[in-house]
Amino acid sequence: MNKFKGRFIAPLRNLRCNVSSINLPGEYIIRKINNHEGNHLNYLREKAHFMPISVNEYILEVPIEQEIEKDFGGEEAIRNNKKGAEAIEDGIKILRLFKSGLVGFDCILKALADNSTPAYTSFYSHRYLTRITGEFKPYELTEEKEINSLTEFWSKYIDFIKTENKALHWFYRSYHEFYSDDRLLDLVFTLENLYLKGDSEKQSLRYKFAIRGAFFLEKEPLKRKEIFDFLSEVYNLRNKIVHGDNVPDYDSLDILPKLEDIVRKSLHNTLMDSEYHKNLDDNIF
Repeated sequence: MNKFKGRFIAPLRNLRCNVSSINLPGEYIIRKINNHEGNHLNYLREKAHFMPISVNEYILEVPIEQEIEKDFGGEEAIRNNKKGAEAIEDGIKILRLFKSGLVGFDCILKALADNSTPAYTSFYSHRYLTRITGEFKPYELTEEKEINSLTEFWSKYIDFIKTENKALHWFYRSYHEFYSDDRLLDLVFTLENLYLKGDSEKQSLRYKFAIRGAFFLEKEPLKRKEIFDFLSEVYNLRNKIVHGDNVPDYDSLDILPKLEDIVRKSLHNTLMDSEYHKNLDDNIF
């Protein structure tokens, strides 16, 4: 059985960057699209009317070693795209966990030969969905310090990101929602998995949700009070949505961007600490 290190390429939507390439752990690369890849994407844009493909300047690339049965003077198409798609999605997950800004992709190219101008096969993904409500900001990697931080972050989370984790599941799902209510619920469910998981006492959940988040994220009393009030408000919204009550229009209040930042910070503080929940209430109650 021959082995072939196939290259999987995903054009990145909504990314702004001012360097030609970023080498990341796990052999990942963020780099500018070359002319050959750009021509293939232009061809797909003309042909794939059922799934519009955006114009992109950068790609996420990762090599995946797979086995092929034959060699006909060039590498045969790899039959199973699953490993490559999962690797691309893992990379997108790390980018989303690292910082705010909507980044994603709408197709994957798979090189059919290991040279500079290979033929490609393509398959599509719905991992990037534009939200109907609200504005989203671009995903920017423009500062050298931030790019270095991304490299360190990538090294830290590249293996962990593959694990089954309910909090991460809800966080990533929030990127695929069309409607604000669904996105808010996904983000709240993320925090519930972090701050209410395993809580056998079902009383005063809103208070526990808010006070644990406030004390876990901030040290200064005024900032804790601000977080507590905000999370209490968010939990009230969560209950109204779940129980079918009238929900006020909150799109103009910047609740979702602020909630996403709190969720991301909570994930950063907890994911690599399996013991965090055991001491969550030590300094509160």
